[in-house]
Amino acid sequence: MKVMLVFLIALVLIIFILFNFNYSFEVQKETTQQELSIQELSIADKIIDISEKYLGTKYKANALIGDKNTPEELVISKDKVDCFTFLDYVLAEAFEKPVQDIRYKNSQISFQTRNHYFTQWINNNQKFLFNPIRDKCAIKNFDKANPEIAKVCWTDDLSKLENSDFAGFYSEKEDLDVSHVGIIVLKDNEVWLRNASSKTGRVIDEKLEPRKLVVARAFKELVEPKIKIDLQYIKYGGLDKCLLQKEVALMLEQAQEYLPDHKLVAYDCARPISVQKKIWDSLENKPEQKLFINPEKSVSLHSYGAAVDLTIENLDMGSEFDSFDSLNLTSEQITNRNLLNSVMQKAGFAGIKSEWWHFEAFSPETIREKYEIIE
Repeated sequence: MKVMLVFLIALVLIIFILFNFNYSFEVQKETTQQELSIQELSIADKIIDISEKYLGTKYKANALIGDKNTPEELVISKDKVDCFTFLDYVLAEAFEKPVQDIRYKNSQISFQTRNHYFTQWINNNQKFLFNPIRDKCAIKNFDKANPEIAKVCWTDDLSKLENSDFAGFYSEKEDLDVSHVGIIVLKDNEVWLRNASSKTGRVIDEKLEPRKLVVARAFKELVEPKIKIDLQYIKYGGLDKCLLQKEVALMLEQAQEYLPDHKLVAYDCARPISVQKKIWDSLENKPEQKLFINPEKSVSLHSYGAAVDLTIENLDMGSEFDSFDSLNLTSEQITNRNLLNSVMQKAGFAGIKSEWWHFEAFSPETIREKYEIIE
């Protein structure tokens, strides 16, 4: 009898251990899958998912410590937020950056370098954000004691908003850009603002009525513009898609809109620095190597996803892509090159005299400040 009892107890213990092991394994497996799914989310999805976790969080005004007479302190208090610190925390988590990288210019903690205005917040976070909608703009003077002229651009067209946009209520005051900020959430075919509300005392979603909005949008992700593609460097192990920084891709799409009777054709877009090295090494001891940037000495603006090589389909440009031969161009070829240069400049790009096909979204200094190198 005692032997049978011991056997039954041992059997129960074994079943209990196996059950708990399996349960632990399944929980761990589920957690791992959740972590993977979060890692695979786009930046826009991350912003929405992260901000949703703040719903119900208490509102606290004047949450930060520091002014002209008081030393600045880095305050991180995610259980009590105001409308601005709410955005700090969400953007920092979405891009997996320290809060001070988002809240302060160049990550320097001081009252002077803190982002006091929404437009400052956008401008000082240009590696993550841009202002995509500029229907109307105004020049404002934010600080009369230390004049800081800022261009504030807004829209009142809610149909232009995208899920996860950061938005501020445009202020008519001369010394203020926006009066309140939040995150755009599109649901049930309606536009909502996820925000830390002083009226309700917590983070809420509330339906957004038409009004003037200053908008910021995340653009870290590389995207493919909606134009024709004929990539030339795939043979070197390059990307098989024309990928560009989101802001640059939108500029290129704008250039195409300026060219309704023709098609732009992209030869080269984002070129990871690893591919640049392969191209350089493959051309060793060949005269063509001098046409490329030595990746050990400098980094091509293509490696930031902010430059594009392209042509206009079926138009004679007078030479092939990557050809530096001196030619006597016909009037037609000159006209075609001028047309390409004109639409690209109109969209905000700048060309270079030595390469009719090459265009850069911004100055080299601005590109290096705004974007990370694509390895």
